[in-house]
Amino acid sequence: MRAVAEKDREQILSIYSDAEALKFQASRTISTIDEADDLIVNFTNGFERRLFIRWCIADKLNDEIVAMKNVERREYLGANHNFEYDNDVVKTIKVTGEVVQDVIEYLVNT
Repeated sequence: MRAVAEKDREQILSIYSDAEALKFQASRTISTIDEADDLIVNFTNGFERRLFIRWCIADKLNDEIVAMKNVERREYLGANHNFEYDNDVVKTIKVTGEVVQDVIEYLVNT
């Protein structure tokens, strides 16, 4: 895992312009490199302000993003989302487990 960096801008655009890739997130799709740059700034600011971490899991061989991981503080979620936190934790654990399984399978098979 590592922080998302400016060098990832094309990959961030690719990921966040794909509605299917975002189906488990509340994120909207983007369509420009400027929007990808804005997301990277947002990710960095969220980490620096200790609100959330949105890091990537990168392939060790080519350093390309293979998955994104998001961890948010309970206070941040409660202030910005209208849902029952405990229910979302259950969904997040399930989705995270599925993502981790997919990442492991990818890394084992490449």
